[in-house]
Amino acid sequence: MKKFLTLCAAVLAAMSMNAQTVMDCDAAYDAAKALNAGDTLTVDQVVAIVEVTGYVTDGGAGTLTNKNEQTFYIGKTAQETAKTLQVYKGVMPQGASAVNKGDQVKVTGKLMHYVNKSGTTNVAELVNSTVEILQQQVVVVDTVRDETVCGIIAEGESLTAGAYSDEVFEIVVTVDSLTYTNQNNMTQTFFVKCEDNGKWFQVYNGAMDQLAANGDTVLVSGKIMHYVDQNRDVVEFNAPNVKLIAKAPAQPITRVTVAEAYRIGMQLEKGATSKEEYLVVGYVDSIATPYSAQYKNISFFMCDDMSAPTYNFQVYRGAYTEDIPVGTLVYCTGMIQHYYKAAEGENAEVEMIELTSGKVSLTDPTSAISNISAEQTGIKVIENGQIYIIKNNVKYSVLGVEVK
Repeated sequence: MKKFLTLCAAVLAAMSMNAQTVMDCDAAYDAAKALNAGDTLTVDQVVAIVEVTGYVTDGGAGTLTNKNEQTFYIGKTAQETAKTLQVYKGVMPQGASAVNKGDQVKVTGKLMHYVNKSGTTNVAELVNSTVEILQQQVVVVDTVRDETVCGIIAEGESLTAGAYSDEVFEIVVTVDSLTYTNQNNMTQTFFVKCEDNGKWFQVYNGAMDQLAANGDTVLVSGKIMHYVDQNRDVVEFNAPNVKLIAKAPAQPITRVTVAEAYRIGMQLEKGATSKEEYLVVGYVDSIATPYSAQYKNISFFMCDDMSAPTYNFQVYRGAYTEDIPVGTLVYCTGMIQHYYKAAEGENAEVEMIELTSGKVSLTDPTSAISNISAEQTGIKVIENGQIYIIKNNVKYSVLGVEVK
């Protein structure tokens, strides 16, 4: 312990004389772990910059985001298993390919000790960093365009929890359940289902060349990860590259009230998202998360009658360009989700119906959504307290199931 404290003291003394300090991976790891969780290494309140050279031990997702960033781990050797330092969203050289296990890199950034709220992740990190590639290995890419969704899931489940595949996979899939869209960063998260066993894999924060919708055909390229935390055990492509291949035929959008949207969401399974897009019309009854100029979105609750707000239907991160006052009549287009999170420790379970991946308008966008005739679009009817849509003389439930 005395030797370790002496090492840290020497590191800090060197930093006080030089804003950028050269360290090896082990020293950087020890210095970061010595910090309190969430702190970055500082000298006289000025963030100290360190330069660390090492070998990539895990290439992370193995792809670059559309911001030319990659998250990966480095150590003194490529086989290092103990003191590995995470390079979090390191900015890569312009035009460079992603780094993989065995590559030698020089990383310049801030040291940080990161621990998540549940304590399941506890890592030494380099953040706000830039990456210089000193030497890259020849990488053999295992391309599996013809691999099935079920095969990808089986491959991911064979990995140790938290581990990535060594190979980079490519697979053509249909977007099945779109859960989140960040229009500012051009990233999307969605699920794809294996029809043989009902299991799903997730495409998490995919870097999109074009934003996709449910039913679109896309090419996903990246490494598979077996993601496990206290609530989930899922196979995923983490931050892969996603290329839009074909758009799905345009589907009519059903216009509903807030009460109807809530009812539709409650009919979905917990955690599920509707495949159909809805136009929800109502009033802003309270602001959940203020407008973000950075992400150009806002979260709020809606109701049908401002004299009787319900606070049970949320527009989650709806895309818009400014603040929206309470009481404003809004037209929100997107998928309805039955959000659910199990109880964890002292935190109670969370169950909510919300509009996700949505767009917000203060004017009626019906004419802009579709020029389809009323017969093709569908006529909404209510029978015995149930909502149905009649299209071309065929009756459907609000979830798109034909009613005989």
